[in-house]
Amino acid sequence: MIKKLALSFVVSALALSTLAACGGGGSPAANESVKQTTSSGESTIKVGIIGARTGPSATLGQYLDGAIAAFNHANENGGVNGKKFEVIIRDDEANPTKSKELVKDLLHKEKVSLIIGPTNTSNALAILPEVFEAKVPLIDPVATGTKIGDEAKKLAKDGKNYFFRTTTPDYAQADAIANYVKKKGYKSPAILHDETAYGKGGLKELQIALEKIGVNPVKEIGFPVSSPDLTPQVLEAKEAGADAILVWALGHDQAQIAKAKHKLGANIPMIGSTSMQQTNFRELAGEAANGNMSIWPSDHVREKKQGDRPQRIKDAYEVYKKYFPKGYSIDNGGSLMFAYDAAMIAINAAAEAGNDPVAIRDAIERLEHKNTSSKDLVKYSPDNHEVWEGKDIGMIIIENNKLFEMTE
Repeated sequence: MIKKLALSFVVSALALSTLAACGGGGSPAANESVKQTTSSGESTIKVGIIGARTGPSATLGQYLDGAIAAFNHANENGGVNGKKFEVIIRDDEANPTKSKELVKDLLHKEKVSLIIGPTNTSNALAILPEVFEAKVPLIDPVATGTKIGDEAKKLAKDGKNYFFRTTTPDYAQADAIANYVKKKGYKSPAILHDETAYGKGGLKELQIALEKIGVNPVKEIGFPVSSPDLTPQVLEAKEAGADAILVWALGHDQAQIAKAKHKLGANIPMIGSTSMQQTNFRELAGEAANGNMSIWPSDHVREKKQGDRPQRIKDAYEVYKKYFPKGYSIDNGGSLMFAYDAAMIAINAAAEAGNDPVAIRDAIERLEHKNTSSKDLVKYSPDNHEVWEGKDIGMIIIENNKLFEMTE
């Protein structure tokens, strides 16, 4: 019989204070190390988890709890081949410079065999050279920038790409938005985007995707991240004759656009990147959130007006709730499943490769991963380390401040 392992949480006073600042969500504290009662070394497989656990992107960082839950569950069921997972969590506060320093610590001091994260595109770009130099695989369940995958291919000088992704890359999201624009017959969309690497990357992908369907935006409007009021930008789009507003920004700024649209009485469809589904979008936008649309993988976590979610999603969510009972609801936990999948892929690879980072990388790329939540089967290849393409992604609409998968 497998002896279950009790997990002890080692939290510093600083970590406790940052957890309080984060608020809610059931997340462990920043820079917390989830350590098992076994000693470190050959008896454990060290995994680093890094992301914005506090600060303006903390809602993204809390999605990483899906991975933490999966590792806890694996440990309670005996680990893999007699080895337990030692999970070391680091909070980069969405700061690329801090992310780079923390990753150096994970790689060279903690000597992790794999890293999951980070949550922001700029941070992922900052740490890629470090993980490639150390030859340690990185699985990202949150950062969507197309440029991350492009840069990873450039860094794969020995033919080995150490970057994998379980979330939806920007190019796939943009293709899905363009497909919907074509389907609805919109001819004059405006693009509103923040001026971060995330927003500018999304703008580029939308330009490419719209060009494929022969549509030219009437306006492309950038704005500073965390803007307090985006009424002038929405008014500019309206006066340009936009028949749809396509938005690439985080939840806070998408909410400001929705409120501005409501304030101006602009009855223009708004289609946002997946960040529209952050809980802070609906919290900040209130009634103005309703009727706006986003994109998300079809047959995934979002509620359906007819039919039920797949059993694989419900099973994974039960694992998450076991360890984070006060965390996200299943309706709000889409990226939790991407994080859960990242951990399950890591667990599968470690079961074959132990704690050798290069062997883990090879196993991630070679194996068929059948116990993930997002798909019945996840399979990477040497040429493709992505899970999702535009054809896999459908539309989400917000009604009564809830997310629903659209069937039209």
